[in-house]
Amino acid sequence: MDFTMSDEQALIVDTVRRFVEAEILPLEAELDPDAGELAPDDAARLTQMTRDMGFYGLDIPAEYGGPRHHDTGADGH
Repeated sequence: MDFTMSDEQALIVDTVRRFVEAEILPLEAELDPDAGELAPDDAARLTQMTRDMGFYGLDIPAEYGGPRHHDTGADGH
């Protein structure tokens, strides 16, 4: 079985890695370990950013409101 990523998959990995490094890690450093959630404004901002990048809801089938197409390989394609 070949586990080599396609160019598109490699681009997705790189984009997500840069997003996490720039947006998530700084918040994690400031997060109260006893807090259960991010501040609402941070959560809303990150959710909107993932929507804008087309990564929101990738695990949701299109018939239930998920994206129409993705090539993550999770569905065997």
